[in-house]
Order: sequence, then structure tokens, then C-alpha cells
Amino acid sequence: MLGFAGFPLTGGLFAKFFVFSAAYDAGDWWLVIIGVVATMVSLPYYLNVVRWIYMRPGPAPGSAQPVAVGGSPPREHALGLAVTASIVVTIGSFFVVQPILDVAAKAVASLGL
Repeated sequence: MLGFAGFPLTGGLFAKFFVFSAAYDAGDWWLVIIGVVATMVSLPYYLNVVRWIYMRPGPAPGSAQPVAVGGSPPREHALGLAVTASIVVTIGSFFVVQPILDVAAKAVASLGL
């Protein structure tokens, strides 16, 4: 969600920066303004998802549900691996921008535009 919003230390920051820079260089400054306004409008929606995931109130006192005997459920290694990979890609894309841009430039050049 932070990457979608364009927060620093995520690939979303560079993505938004390069898209807005390309639009400005093409003379479409109005498109940059629309993009920045759309980003500002979407920011509360993205942060609201994070808020609901991590900052929701706990159960009211006395209304706790019974827990199954045997402790917590077994760990799901595939889920842990997917979350770890997502974090590595999101934060790692901030530090390895140039190779990603090189691949994108080669892909565009292969189109023959």
C-alpha cells in the first residue's frame, strides 16, 4: 500500500516520479497536475487499509472468544515466504532502480517505436 501511494523507500516513489517526469517532458503538464491530485485523493484510501489492518481496536473486555486447545495454528510457510518476497521486492526496487530502467529501455527499444 505504501508503494502504491508513492512513499519513499518503495518502488512506487520512482514509478510515480518517472511517469510524471515523462509527462512533463512531453509537455503534458496538465496530466502531471491530474496525477498529483489523484495521488493526493488516493492517499487516504491506501492509508485507511493499513489503519484497518494494524490499528483496529481489540475485543471489548469480557467478550473474548474461547481459543481452541493446543495453542496457535500451525505456521504457513508459503504465506511467510510470499510476504517476505513482497517486502524484498518493494524495498529492493528502491535500491536497484537502474537495472530495472535498463530492462525497461531494452523492452521499449525492441518494440521499434
